[in-house]
Amino acid sequence: MYIANLQLLAAEAEAALSKYNSNVQPKLVKETNEITAAIKAALYGKGAGKTDGSGVKTMGILGTRNTDCKTPSAGKSIVGDIFCLCAVDNTKRSAQHCGLNTPTAAGGDWAALGSSYKTATWSEIKTACKHRPKPKLSADTLRGIQAKFLSKLKKDPELDEATQATAYLGQNNGGNCGAANAARCVDYGSALKSAAGAAVTAWYDQLTEAAAAAATWQKACDDDKAYRQRLKTLQKQAHQLYAILSVDDTTTSQQKSGTSEQAQKHGTKKDCTKLEKAECKPDVGRKYNETTTKCEEDQKTHVVQANKETEKTEGSVQNYDYDTKEICENDKKYGKLNCA
Repeated sequence: MYIANLQLLAAEAEAALSKYNSNVQPKLVKETNEITAAIKAALYGKGAGKTDGSGVKTMGILGTRNTDCKTPSAGKSIVGDIFCLCAVDNTKRSAQHCGLNTPTAAGGDWAALGSSYKTATWSEIKTACKHRPKPKLSADTLRGIQAKFLSKLKKDPELDEATQATAYLGQNNGGNCGAANAARCVDYGSALKSAAGAAVTAWYDQLTEAAAAAATWQKACDDDKAYRQRLKTLQKQAHQLYAILSVDDTTTSQQKSGTSEQAQKHGTKKDCTKLEKAECKPDVGRKYNETTTKCEEDQKTHVVQANKETEKTEGSVQNYDYDTKEICENDKKYGKLNCA
């Protein structure tokens, strides 16, 4: 029974491990790669080959803030939109909408930032923001970022959506995000027109993909944990069964050994009725019955033999040849016995 159960455990463990290797583990790898790719695309632009802020996909060759900080030029990447909100150029050095300065970019105008200072400026912005808490990556976190973004969008229905910032982050100046003053903003108005469909911005859509991949990844993580726990449980059960089998085998061996030793010590009692007359010897507690012509057990010779073994005198015998001392004393066949 134990061996059969052990075989069942082995089969179940093999099936669980096979399913884990074919389904769970590949899904973890796949979704991890998809999350990484989607978040990278959201940060630096889809297809970006660089992650230092200098890639064309992050933000193209810059001309003016008024052009570069509105869709469709804006909204391609989170880093590009952060440039629009936070990068300080020499047109208005006091315009620090994000509460930080970018000394490298402040040495030139907006166009100079685009051609020479993107990498240094992005590094300065990251350094200034590194004290911010880093949330745990999850589908809920990513969806929370999207929800916060939409809640922060400012809307002005009185402005001309064709030419002015009707939905924006930051501060506008007469509906513009690029005037040479303290106003700094990113204009998403054209991307949010009804004709644009469900899409908000390119990076927003990439976060949607990342959130979906993160949800699938979390499910795979839960499955991974469950499979690992199941395999651990099966392993524990197998060890317990193996321990039981080991004890059972040891006990059986000891019992066989004990039986063998007893047989060697006491000998195997034979059916004396099948012995020939010459083998029916009194010194081993037997006598030959001439009437029946069969060998029989002789209780009296047993008493004599017992006295020899226990060094007792004749008439004194241990009562191990009787079930009880009372039966021994009631046996009058050989006279009164001294039953110990």
